[in-house]
Amino acid sequence: MPLPQLIYLTGFMAAGKSTIGFIVANTIGYAFVDLDDMIAEGDGRKVSAIFAQSGEAFFRKQEREALLRTGDLRNTVVALGGGALVTDEAWAALPSGSVVVYLDTTLDVLARRIYYGRSRRPLMLDADGKRLELEALSGRISEIMARRRSQYERADITVRSGDRSIGKTVDAVVAALRRYKG
Repeated sequence: MPLPQLIYLTGFMAAGKSTIGFIVANTIGYAFVDLDDMIAEGDGRKVSAIFAQSGEAFFRKQEREALLRTGDLRNTVVALGGGALVTDEAWAALPSGSVVVYLDTTLDVLARRIYYGRSRRPLMLDADGKRLELEALSGRISEIMARRRSQYERADITVRSGDRSIGKTVDAVVAALRRYKG
């Protein structure tokens, strides 16, 4: 079964979309694009700076524009930001024939990755711009996931990654893509 020419990875922040996407792309001989990197490169600021200086609405507009620009890509894996596909408008922007893979990761794993991770994720900070404590962070993740889950579940393929190793998650994504019949 031939692989889809354009593969999008979606899921909550820290689900592993960029890490898994890069390795999946290398495994199947595709190019790799990270939508957040595309946005930062075009804007000249890091995503966190865009959020802090221009706000979430401005970032989401740039995200939609970047998503539209990916439509002409072929033989490419695109790692999306956690909020890139949470509206019907965003889903409608995906080119026909593309495939969306949802990396479904548990709340506990997401909370640990975000809490102990090096990057500062704008939606996971308090009103003063400081990192949330683990319990508050878990609550924030749960609240955002409640709003986003139904959109994530629209994906063509779901891979439950949980605490699975990177290699096993990559293997599961590649196997699911090879089985996918569209």
